[in-house]
Amino acid sequence: MAELEVGDNLLEREAGLRDAPVATDREPLVDPIVVTATARNCPSGSQLDLELPAGMYLAEGQRPDRAALDGTPASWEVRLDPRAAPERLNYRVRLLGPTGPLASTRRMVVTTVHGATGFDPARDGFSFSNSTEVFGTIRPPRPVFTRSFAGGWRGPLAERLFHRTYASIFGAGLCTGMAMAALQLFAQDEPPAAERGALDTETRVLIQTLHGRQLGDAALTRAGLDLLRNSPRRVFDALRRATLDPGRQPLALHVGVPVLWRRDFLSAVVGQGHTVVPHTYRITPDGIAEVAVYDPAFPVGEGRPAPPPLRIDLASDSYSYRHWSSGDPDNRTTITRAMLGAYAGRRARVLAGIGSLVM
Repeated sequence: MAELEVGDNLLEREAGLRDAPVATDREPLVDPIVVTATARNCPSGSQLDLELPAGMYLAEGQRPDRAALDGTPASWEVRLDPRAAPERLNYRVRLLGPTGPLASTRRMVVTTVHGATGFDPARDGFSFSNSTEVFGTIRPPRPVFTRSFAGGWRGPLAERLFHRTYASIFGAGLCTGMAMAALQLFAQDEPPAAERGALDTETRVLIQTLHGRQLGDAALTRAGLDLLRNSPRRVFDALRRATLDPGRQPLALHVGVPVLWRRDFLSAVVGQGHTVVPHTYRITPDGIAEVAVYDPAFPVGEGRPAPPPLRIDLASDSYSYRHWSSGDPDNRTTITRAMLGAYAGRRARVLAGIGSLVM
């Protein structure tokens, strides 16, 4: 009985395309795709025939038919239409004898879309973790507070803000400060985070200063707009635009942010949530965006585990990351953007000052 073996040069049948602002400009990560077929126990005069779906085409000069020589591999160079992603495509190789079909094999190709910001966790992430062992649970001194906000220490709400809301955001670690410091060092081409230590005074003050600026008007306004929309899909779209347009501000992501309609929102929003820096993404045919992140809770270094991907379901407009998700009935959360520009320079603190009166 005739047999037919078919394979290709894809890893786990995935053909990725590097994302671009225009779909036709996407570049394949594997080019060409090489399809190989080997016929065995076939009669003389047999032929191999490759059938491709829409979205895949033969390279120039290639023919779909090949003479089948028993035990000798035949191959084709195949290319992807850059618009054919993300998708599942099936090609087929048929073994045809002198009197009719002898065997047929189908194989699936999963096309995905990939993007990368250029942030490299091994180089741009800190080698120490966001933990109370490193930073303690005490708020920074007043000079750090004045570095974070416009107006310095003066103003009717400054004292209350310093002793209440500002103090509370330092109680569970400095993930936002670490994420934004790593992102700023990357964006400004400074000595990278991986080369800095937790005991370095300059680094510590930078982390504390940027952590405090999450209470600035610019950061709160940006996060507030995302909270009103409650759309992980829109947040991912913003990440994608920032990745594809070098002129846009780089961004981090707040995950585990309580949704706005929760009864305990005011109390939960201060002590809950986490900040990560996205660096690559992969869009699958299932409408899932898998976002790889630098997480300050996972210090970088050889042999250390990487954090799991942030998963955004583009169809259902939901997300999940570690123990946070949109669908947790006991802790409904969302994700918001942390634009680097909102953390640059001293920021007004009117909104946080007013909030400190009611929280």
